[in-house]
Amino acid sequence: MADHGTSIGRRGDAAEDARVRAAAVRLFAELGYDMVSTQMIADAAGVDQSTVADRHGGKRALYVTSMNWAAQQWQDQVQSMRGDYTPDVGGLIRFVDRYLEYCREHPELPRLLVHRWFSDARDVAGINEEIIVPRVREAVEVVRSALGPDADPEAALWTLGWSIYGYLQSGYLDESGERRTPDDPQTLRRFRHHLRWLIHKMAATT
Repeated sequence: MADHGTSIGRRGDAAEDARVRAAAVRLFAELGYDMVSTQMIADAAGVDQSTVADRHGGKRALYVTSMNWAAQQWQDQVQSMRGDYTPDVGGLIRFVDRYLEYCREHPELPRLLVHRWFSDARDVAGINEEIIVPRVREAVEVVRSALGPDADPEAALWTLGWSIYGYLQSGYLDESGERRTPDDPQTLRRFRHHLRWLIHKMAATT
């Protein structure tokens, strides 16, 4: 895809670049590509629509930039966690715990990926193949090293990812039907326990 290397703000100043990029990431994360307009990005960044289009490449280029940013954040986090990683159940639990914390602190990352998985931005081709998949491969290898011989590493990674991203979107419904938010301490402890149980099952060798 030719525009993956598009640089936003080529003629804008650094502060403007940062505002436009942050506005685009936030809007795409909250609403998805299909629901966002160039004018919405401009309004959120405090610039004219023509500035977004002429200096920053418009909505499409900013979406590619946002997905590149999300993929790079994912890759950087995976690499940072590999320093003390051990290829066993304990290592994978620590790996997943730290990734959960990172996503809680940077909710725009899982939200961007969730929108993409729900077929957002269908007309922007090549995002999965050229941006997301190369970064996923490294995470798959980390997970593979801790799994039992019958486990599917890619399915395991996506199961953990879907669980984390889904939880961070809505939390849990309790037995009375009341929604418990992802930041509720008791709910978060319950979810962590479930993730650890799930990892033990994935890593079982018998």
